[in-house]
Parts: sequence; C-alpha cells; structure tokens
Amino acid sequence: MQLASRWRLFVEYDGRKYHGFTGDDRNVATARGSLIKAIDQINRIPTQLEGCSRTDAGVHAYKQVCHVDIANDRLTDGWKLCKGINHFLHQDKQDIRVWDAIQVPNDWHCRSGITKKIYHYKIVGGAAQIPIFYPDTSFCVSRNRFDVDLMRSAARMLSGEQDYATFKNATRYDWEVPTVRDISINVNEHPPFAERSHLPLQHLQIEVEGKSFFYNMVRNLAGALMAVGCKKLTLDDLRKGLDAKERTKGRFVTAPPGGLYLFDVQYVDPSVMQMMKKYDSTEE
Repeated sequence: MQLASRWRLFVEYDGRKYHGFTGDDRNVATARGSLIKAIDQINRIPTQLEGCSRTDAGVHAYKQVCHVDIANDRLTDGWKLCKGINHFLHQDKQDIRVWDAIQVPNDWHCRSGITKKIYHYKIVGGAAQIPIFYPDTSFCVSRNRFDVDLMRSAARMLSGEQDYATFKNATRYDWEVPTVRDISINVNEHPPFAERSHLPLQHLQIEVEGKSFFYNMVRNLAGALMAVGCKKLTLDDLRKGLDAKERTKGRFVTAPPGGLYLFDVQYVDPSVMQMMKKYDSTEE
C-alpha cells in the first residue's frame, strides 16, 4: 500500500447550499462530504477528513481547518494539492475552495491544541434588501437601525468568564464549557450602496473570540446583541436573562445563520505541543 502523508487544509466556503460542515444525515449536502468527494479523485486511499469546527447549516467559513491523509506521489507540495482538490470542487460546482495546504506530522489533529476561535456575525441595518452587487457573500438583513453604543455595553456584559447557560440550546447536550474572551462591535462608516436608502445603511460586524462554544451559541449571542441594539431588550433584561442561567427565561432569539462566518482558528505553537507530548510521556 502506498504510504500516506497528513495534510492540514485551510478551507473557505459559502454555507448557503450546505447542511453544515458535517451532518448526521448522509442524504443532505455538507461541506465535508463535498470535500471528500473531490479529494477521492486524487487520493489512492479512502479519504478520511476531519474539521476543527462543525458549522451549522447555512453558516460560512473563511478558515475552516481540516486534516486529511493523502497517498499520491505526484502531490508533493501544498500548491499542487490545493490545485488538484479545487479543480474537482470547481468541476462539481461546489462553493468551496482550499486556499492552503501544509504537510504536518501524522499524529496531528485539527481539533487538538486550539487556543482561539474567532467568529464574525455580519449585519446590514436599515435595509429592506441587500443590492445584488453588494461586495460580500451573505449578511443578516434588518430593517432596524441599531444603537451601537448599547450593543457595545451589552458586549462588555457578555464577555469574560461566566456561566453561559442562558445561551445554550435546551435540546442539545454539550461537553465543553464555553469561554468567551472578547466580543466587539465594529462599524463600517462608509458602506457601499448607502445612497439607495433615505437613511444610510449600517454595516455592522460582531466579532466573538473564545476557545469553545455551545452549539448555536454565537448566533444566540448575536441575537441578544441585536435585540439590545434595536431596543427590543434593555441592558437590565440582558443581565436578568444572563443571571437566570436558563435559555427559556432570557427572551432571546437565535440570529439567522446567513450572517455568521468562522473567521479564524489559532493553535498552540508546534514546539510547545511537542514539549507537552514529551512531558506526558514521562508522566506515564
């Protein structure tokens, strides 16, 4: 059997046509399934591909990090591997691209050693509909305009180490305890096509930084921030909901998936990981 090498892939995709990165139902389109189908065309062994984040249906990614074992003597560098995979993704009319590939040790895993995940939630306020030629993929469109100062006050309230049970979906059990290091609200002061509205469009971006999150948690946080921003909830309502530690008592809605992007994933330095492995082996 031909020897395989492990590769770390950096993947972007428009999530609108996919039922998440991976799904429980094999009969629905997923980003992972489409990637495997493309990689199968160049791999000499059955393709086993893993991703660092299980994005929901309709959610996008700028930087989904995956690992995969490839057996093919012709694919000797990352450029050739990206070109080969992207050729078959394009041929299959998939909205996915692999923009970088790096060979890694065969025991490297894309879900180990993560230090930070960053999500962006994009909103256009004061609009009935996004213009066709708007220069980005997908937004949450709202007819409401948002009080950015109120949203920033709410973001400070939601950041840091605390119990996020209010933002946990009651029907889903999560093993990991979430950590939200920072939430910021960024404003594009000069959004395109602003002249099409009698009021200037608001182009907002919520950035959420942490190590781990509950299922749908970032969308739940975005929904709460938007509700405060358009004054459907007060800061006092937000505090009471957070203290209740129960989602049904928070009066928060889950923001639509189309505005959410997995923006970045960062890992512990490889040399530190190697030191940790050596330490663990001496402890056994």
